[in-house]
Amino acid sequence: MNIESPRGKMPLLAAALLLFLSACQPKVPQYADLNLSQGELNWSRFTILSRRNAELFAPFNAALTVRYQTPDKSYRFDAYFWSNFAPATPYPVRLDILGAFGAAKAKIFEDQHTFLLYDPESNSAYAASNSPHAMLKAGIPLPMRLGELAALFNGHYQNFFLPGQNEARPELTSVNDRLESAYYIASGPLKGELLINSQGQPVSWIAQRKQDQRNIGWRFEFDYLSGVDAWTLPGPRRIRVAHPDGYSVAIQIRSLQRLEKPFTPEQLDLILPSTATIKTAYPDSGAF
Repeated sequence: MNIESPRGKMPLLAAALLLFLSACQPKVPQYADLNLSQGELNWSRFTILSRRNAELFAPFNAALTVRYQTPDKSYRFDAYFWSNFAPATPYPVRLDILGAFGAAKAKIFEDQHTFLLYDPESNSAYAASNSPHAMLKAGIPLPMRLGELAALFNGHYQNFFLPGQNEARPELTSVNDRLESAYYIASGPLKGELLINSQGQPVSWIAQRKQDQRNIGWRFEFDYLSGVDAWTLPGPRRIRVAHPDGYSVAIQIRSLQRLEKPFTPEQLDLILPSTATIKTAYPDSGAF
């Protein structure tokens, strides 16, 4: 009679026990680590892209087409935008709203302390102190300063979304199936959710906190060029800004040129005629 030694069965019993224990362990979704790593990768590309664009500063001029809507009307105009853009400050900046045959229908000047809009037809101007809501009060639904818009045009994303903050990544909240990652910005002027694509470019931003009554519900969306033409613009090709109450603006950057020679002070200044009427209070609809 052959009696099998218990020692011969031990490897088989051990293997069966290990298989049973592994089956009882909770399964961790495989995409969990991918989401975390993709979020870290996207944020790293976001900071690298912002830093690279910040090193490519120069005076610029841009040709724009702007469309905006209110609950009652819609408008379209072309514009010319220029500045001696620099790392320390984009100011002063100038924007001319163009009418028929390229003539300036309105002229806007902005520096660190002043916003000035001049209407040649009525020979009147609206002057405001340093305010992020000057464009809103002037009737254009754009909840930012023109200097901040210049930062977006030039791809200075980190300075725009996280001004004055360190490079610590905001809280990662999700990664979608397009490998776009969402981050919650808890402090600063743009509190809310920032969505970044796998190239490190901002896709959208939406206000989530409602402490500032003028920024409730604002949403930004960004479109980019692709392929070889992508290098002709350091920032987005199109910026769309919308408010749930029926206000929106779409800015198409038709061209942006960086210049070797800076604009002179005279080219950046806005000198009003001595006969111009200056207003310090602009009718505000209160909708924003």
